[in-house]
Amino acid sequence: MKSMTLLFIGLFIAVVTRAQEETKEPQYFYPGGLFVEYGFGYFAVKDAYISTQKYSGNVPYLSINWSRFRGNRGLVLGIESRSTTELFNNNVGCKLTQNTLKQDYFYSIGSFDLFKNDVHAYLGPSVNILLYTLNYDFGTYSHVIAESNGTIVSLGFNTQLISYVTKKISAESALHMSLASISSKAFQSYKHDEPESKLLITPKALNTDIDVGLRYFIINSLSARVAYKLQIYQINEWDPMISASNNIIFSVTYHFKKGGN
Repeated sequence: MKSMTLLFIGLFIAVVTRAQEETKEPQYFYPGGLFVEYGFGYFAVKDAYISTQKYSGNVPYLSINWSRFRGNRGLVLGIESRSTTELFNNNVGCKLTQNTLKQDYFYSIGSFDLFKNDVHAYLGPSVNILLYTLNYDFGTYSHVIAESNGTIVSLGFNTQLISYVTKKISAESALHMSLASISSKAFQSYKHDEPESKLLITPKALNTDIDVGLRYFIINSLSARVAYKLQIYQINEWDPMISASNNIIFSVTYHFKKGGN
């Protein structure tokens, strides 16, 4: 995890440096609008409050977002949701409910050349609220703990790279990473004489996702996109919890105006 984080930070610094050196007058190509995403993929979680075993399965993904871009800046408001009863460890099942509220601000920081194409770079702060609940179906005595829940309210950054391969197709990538989070999770008070919530710095609390995809403009006001999304979040405090998922995402966007302006 540390090596992956360092790699992306290094790539990000290199991109920002190149973008700042760009002398062309900036142009803005962020595809703003209202978009709905649906996907599916593998999800795995370990929560030491309940068990050190991994529970995993295929989980659907749904997200509704609104974005707007004006001048050289923009924002995204969105909600993501995952819900399933299909997480298993051997014959023991687990129900997952997870919701995320996000608000991203971003600014154009210029462009650079890559394989003879202009790549437009955007950077800004990100606010993210993640809530999850895990219900385990142990089917045993009532005193056995069978539910775990937690919250990660994080402040971090988001960066996006967009390159128009043709007039109809764009390649897009995004990285969101938390830097500091107010986190809480279920834990037994007799084991941990500590507050129920703490300010934790990455990687003690982490909420990050990486998104890489292609967008096709059907018409100026409508586009479709397919992408790969990797998400990792953890609370490495009290009884540690870590979760990871990878997803194939399909989305449709209605653009208020081409270019997102």
